[in-house]
Amino acid sequence: TRRYRNIKLLAQGKNAKGLAGVLVFLLKTQGLLEIASDASHRLHSRAPKLWQKLRSMHGLDMIYFMVEDFLHEYVDRIGLAERDPAGFIAMVAAILQPPGSAKDLFLPFRSIR
Repeated sequence: TRRYRNIKLLAQGKNAKGLAGVLVFLLKTQGLLEIASDASHRLHSRAPKLWQKLRSMHGLDMIYFMVEDFLHEYVDRIGLAERDPAGFIAMVAAILQPPGSAKDLFLPFRSIR
């Protein structure tokens, strides 16, 4: 009888506010999971080894979206180090050189005077 009472209350709209809240919560949760998944895919495409390491740590890749704005440049550099270690070393060496000596590495098709 309690079950039927709950169905009656729902049919009368007395519990509709609670049901709407649950539906909104579920939709927000789904949206958050999609954002996290998209950020994880971006991380995987930029730095696959880093993604694998975070994934193996109980799915830490799924919280990357929280810090992506702050770390995306570092992740790009890590990805470069993963894909082309020699290119990464050349870039770091050029950054450590005196000002103006890195122009050929960063702007190879322009002449800077």
